[in-house]
Amino acid sequence: MCVVQVLVRESGLPKTVHTIRDYSHLPFERNFAHIDHEWLTKDDLAEGFATWAEKYRIHIWTRSELQSGTWDDSRAQWTLKVRQTIAGSELIKILTCRHVVLATGGPCNKPHKPFYPGEERFEGVVQHSVSYHNAWDWKGQRGVVVGTANTAHDIAEDMLDAGVASVTMIQRSRTYVLPQEYLTKVWKQILNDHTPLETSDRTLFAGPLAVSRLITMAALNTQAEAEPERFAALERAGFNTERYGDLISLLSERFGGHYMDTGASAKIAQGLIKVKSDNRLVSYTENGLIFEDGTHLPADVVIYATGFTGNLRDSVREYFGEELYAQVEDYWGINQEGELKGAYVPTGHPGLWYVGGGMGQARFYARFVALQILAHLLGNPLPVYSETPVVEGD
Repeated sequence: MCVVQVLVRESGLPKTVHTIRDYSHLPFERNFAHIDHEWLTKDDLAEGFATWAEKYRIHIWTRSELQSGTWDDSRAQWTLKVRQTIAGSELIKILTCRHVVLATGGPCNKPHKPFYPGEERFEGVVQHSVSYHNAWDWKGQRGVVVGTANTAHDIAEDMLDAGVASVTMIQRSRTYVLPQEYLTKVWKQILNDHTPLETSDRTLFAGPLAVSRLITMAALNTQAEAEPERFAALERAGFNTERYGDLISLLSERFGGHYMDTGASAKIAQGLIKVKSDNRLVSYTENGLIFEDGTHLPADVVIYATGFTGNLRDSVREYFGEELYAQVEDYWGINQEGELKGAYVPTGHPGLWYVGGGMGQARFYARFVALQILAHLLGNPLPVYSETPVVEGD
């Protein structure tokens, strides 16, 4: 085994994950079955991961960072340079291995923060959500959150709970709002205590992505049709709502951009969290933000929950250089076969693999990466299907 890099951040967000408990189990067992609440906290996850790693004797290095790596084609071997911090001292370790699996944060790992003129003269706090911990120090101040997807809602709700005097979300585009109980109802028919986890995983992940998309839309949008007032209340509050969304496309092509409603929508409808959606943000003042129509929004704290950019392929460039980067496939998005690009399949360079996505996806698909690695180490590599269908009009 090479290196597993584990980064743990102290954070107030989210209080719980947005997926049900049975979606989050690790391979081989229901390792969260003893927990009686449905929505796992970050502490539940940390304890569960640590216990599982100990049980299965997974060798994990924390406080370790891969700095660079090279591939020796003649020996079919990687050489990795790893920086490790132990008791305040930094050590450099050199490792060799046949295979490297990159699990460095899915398709998007670089914070995206739009630039607006005048930020340098703004007298308050400006930060991206990646740096957000909590709002305890801002009690009584005026908070603004730029963005309206999952993280933005979590931060806005956290600000409200911390006693921030006013909380305003700036919405830049229409947002799909998916009540958590809608997805729970669908998932509970598949992920539950009486269905073997292997059966549940095959049901969720073994079919074509296009079929999963149609089934999911039908199951979720039917529930939305039955509650028109729930979404109308958001519209009246100024929140531009997409009530009939396409969750699978959002996750597969944008890796999000929706809001799994865990309670913040009701606070928006009640006016506890304000929404600014009628004009485009254009610049800062010393004590707030200016919009295209000239209106001024007072602010002491501005948090950008504007997502991330990048591609797991970027990690190849960072660690292994341009030459290897040019040989490998992109990660995430939809390929010509209608499936995820680069995920859990050969990347285009020997001994290099991508793993990412949700915990359920990783649980199911990681085994296929492991089997391909094992077959190679045993001297009997599996044949790789590489034919790309011809699309009419190309």
